[in-house]
Amino acid sequence: MTRKIIINSIDMLFINFKANMQILLPYTLLSFISDFIIKWDVVTIVKFDIFDLVMLLLFYYVTVDAIVKIHRFNILGDTNFFEYGIVRNFKYFIGSLIYIILFYLCLIPLIFGSALGNSGNSLSIFFGFTLSIVLIIYILPYVLVLPIIATDNKLRLREFIKSLKGFRLTLILQFLFLIIIYIIVFMILLLVTGIDVMIYYSSNYESESIYGEIFLFIFVIFTFAYAVNLLTETFRFWNEKYNFYNF
Repeated sequence: MTRKIIINSIDMLFINFKANMQILLPYTLLSFISDFIIKWDVVTIVKFDIFDLVMLLLFYYVTVDAIVKIHRFNILGDTNFFEYGIVRNFKYFIGSLIYIILFYLCLIPLIFGSALGNSGNSLSIFFGFTLSIVLIIYILPYVLVLPIIATDNKLRLREFIKSLKGFRLTLILQFLFLIIIYIIVFMILLLVTGIDVMIYYSSNYESESIYGEIFLFIFVIFTFAYAVNLLTETFRFWNEKYNFYNF
């Protein structure tokens, strides 16, 4: 199932390449302006002001809007790419925010384990790490709630929880697949351009290769689009198996 989902999502990305690029146009333009023109990056902000707030809100909105529209296009065939469903996007933002908070809460055992490990209890690091991994694996399939929100459907929580069997593993494998792709591309970027990605994202980095920056920019856009298509295709497989929603 995992292999089929990965292949289908790649096909979806390239078959619907034009539609994906239309949907991603606001996100791409804002990313280009922030990366190459005004050099704005939330990571390197020293003093947070009104400009940073506006840019941050714009990024949140265009990102959520792009994700929702990719979901709706692939699931519902919705081609209203320049319609702004503010209420729907806000619901999606809240849903994704809750999911992200839960993800970070899963890291608490690791943090406490590391703190105790620094004081001499080495086993606590192992147990903290193990517990955090278990919690992350448990909440991972709940990401399928997000396409439900994007398609204006109601979540039937009890049935949803029962239906997650089998999809936890495929989501873990997909997550690992994306990590491997990132590592491979970043290693290629380092070999070809000499750009160390960790240095690239530091506040005092000045690129010696504009080609490396452009390559990384295109790679980020494509992987963003692919990750959303991957989640969408997983949701479609899940819905076809349990037939919860009629699309």
